[in-house]
Amino acid sequence: MEMLDEEHQSLPQSSGDTNIYNLGSINGHNVVIAGLPRAGNNPAATVVTQMRMTFPNLKYGLLVGIGGGVPRETKSGMIRLGHVVVSEPTGIHSGAVQYDHGKAILGRFQRKGFLAPPPTALLNAAREMAVRRQRMDHDPIRENLQRIKVNNRMLDSFKFPGTANDHLYPSNYEHQQTGAPCEGGCDPKRRIKRSVEEDDSYIVLIFGLTWNISYNYIKRESPNAAMLLRQWAYFDNKDLCHGLVAADSPIASRQVESQGYSMHGRVHSWIIHGLNSEFDMGMALTAMKCVALHVPDRNQREFWITQRRLIAHADRLLREKEILEVMDKALDALLPLGSLYQNQGRLLEANMLFMRALEGYERKLGLEHPITLQVVDSLATVYAEQGWLVEAEAMYARALQSQKKAWGPEHILTLNTVNNLGLLYILQGRITEAQTMLERALKGKEKAWGPEHISTLNTISNLGMLHRYQGQLTKAESMYTRALQGYEKALGPMHRSTLGTVKTLGALYAEQGRFAEAEVMSKRALQSHKNA
Repeated sequence: MEMLDEEHQSLPQSSGDTNIYNLGSINGHNVVIAGLPRAGNNPAATVVTQMRMTFPNLKYGLLVGIGGGVPRETKSGMIRLGHVVVSEPTGIHSGAVQYDHGKAILGRFQRKGFLAPPPTALLNAAREMAVRRQRMDHDPIRENLQRIKVNNRMLDSFKFPGTANDHLYPSNYEHQQTGAPCEGGCDPKRRIKRSVEEDDSYIVLIFGLTWNISYNYIKRESPNAAMLLRQWAYFDNKDLCHGLVAADSPIASRQVESQGYSMHGRVHSWIIHGLNSEFDMGMALTAMKCVALHVPDRNQREFWITQRRLIAHADRLLREKEILEVMDKALDALLPLGSLYQNQGRLLEANMLFMRALEGYERKLGLEHPITLQVVDSLATVYAEQGWLVEAEAMYARALQSQKKAWGPEHILTLNTVNNLGLLYILQGRITEAQTMLERALKGKEKAWGPEHISTLNTISNLGMLHRYQGQLTKAESMYTRALQGYEKALGPMHRSTLGTVKTLGALYAEQGRFAEAEVMSKRALQSHKNA
């Protein structure tokens, strides 16, 4: 509407016409503007049919919209933010290729019909405009766009941000702030390097074919593909991989290693609000269980890589207003999702998920069921990381009492809680109690798991922390060195537990005045973190 030279008063409409019109003129030509109630071929056809009832003398129709494609190379260069794409006949094509008039066969498209080309008068006008524009010292299209009053607060979002702000990242890159500009913290080194037009004062016009792929066509050709499109509404639009949604994905293999696919944000928005106008509990449950199923344990090699890929999909689910109802129907997904957020340092979300899981399991399984107690222990760990030490101790004490009663003092889950309680006592400065707990946990774990099990190594590392706190640096070094050797063997040199121990040993060497060794360890940790 901002491009109208004049705005006209509304006119009477036919009784069967439900369209809302904006009337005006451009360069002496009367213009009728109507919007679509929703995306799709059928709504577009309905709008045009009703428009002709009220305005039978219309000569030409133009479909104007925001492209739903991703940036791509063309003969005219890269299609980028702010460019204008115009359909025109090319070869045997009429200007727009309608997918409903064809069939996909073995990865190619076979046309079975075609749309009529645009009127000759419009084609001639478009070509004449393109030729004349090339000969001008200024850009008439940009000058017309200046008519939009972007200083108006309500129109500010239509302002062209400039070519330099059209940033594109790899599909698996995790943006720092969802929905915020990339300048808010995204790594500029990860941007895909593309050629940048030097002159922002020239609006790029690209002429070529437009492919109109309708959802109805996809649904007819492949119902499974159509269902997957609808399901994608409950995942993030970036980095959806086959392994995450495959029905035959093995439960034992939780690492998501397959290539991820991304969807343009506007297409994803249409899927959310168009194809899924009504909330689908079944699809939300499927998405939540798919994500939870693939959350790797932090003792797996390179677990953080998979967890980074999953966190955006978990965030998408938590934004659903019906999320609490979904959680109540997917209790088994809450514990791994809570661990996912905890490992990413998102303690508020982890707390909320563990609390919801605890409430659900207490109702469903009782206060002393093994799964309930596992959630109690996880929640206590989050409390401790949040600095809520009194609350954490109460939860650990509850878990430990029930575990002793149910399984005995030597059960591995009991020993894990003993270890965690010992770590909490260190934070509280209760050193004697901490040492008793950690030595008890280590003795039991070595007996149950052996000296090189990850759980055993974790307790050894905690004892190193205790001895360092006591000022017994030689004992602390012995424990940390033993833990480091075990982590390197079991988890590899790049695992977070390995690197954390390397960093701690470096700090310990510095306390002992062994600065050369401290520097070696610190450089190793720093370089490994950069590579990770």
